[in-house]
Amino acid sequence: MDRKTPSLYEILTGNFTGDLPLEVVNEEDQVILSVLDNIQRILNARAGTISHLPDYG
Repeated sequence: MDRKTPSLYEILTGNFTGDLPLEVVNEEDQVILSVLDNIQRILNARAGTISHLPDYG
C-alpha cells in the first residue's frame, strides 16, 4: 500500500498542529508532518484518558 496522504484527523481539520494549512505544505512533507503530529498526540496523552484503552498514554 503506497499511501502518501495526511491522516484522517488532519484531512478533517484541514491543518497540522499549529494551524499550518495542508495546502501550504508539499505532499512529501505532509506525510512527515502527519507522522510527527500523531506521535506528538500519542506521547502527550495521559494514561487513563481513554476509557476503552486504559494503558494508552
